[in-house]
Amino acid sequence: MLLLLSVSQLLLLLSKNIPIEQSNENLKILFFQIKLLNGNFSETKIYYGFFNNIKLKKEHYKIEQLVSDFTYSSNRIFQNPPNIIFDSTYWSFEGKFQQVNLFSIEGNEHLRKTVIAPALKLYRR
Repeated sequence: MLLLLSVSQLLLLLSKNIPIEQSNENLKILFFQIKLLNGNFSETKIYYGFFNNIKLKKEHYKIEQLVSDFTYSSNRIFQNPPNIIFDSTYWSFEGKFQQVNLFSIEGNEHLRKTVIAPALKLYRR
């Protein structure tokens, strides 16, 4: 099953008391993130990929803290292309990702060919 969720939607899912530790073998989340690097618009990237093996390490960890942790740790999350192996005090996950320069996208069809289709192919492997 394809899940197209943002990090905030994932965290909403977690906040509804769905025990993610019990389903982490089958849960795979497709993500897209646009990231401005170093305040330089010419380096703006679109990151896409998937997370899996998601584990929460703290029972009483607030959802808002996970969003903050993800945002704060994004440099660590995306430091070893194409692999993601992230482990913090609060959660861990693995995955794969790719990146594309945002300003190389020339329109909807180009976006589909260079981001959406490759993201779905990466996710479905």
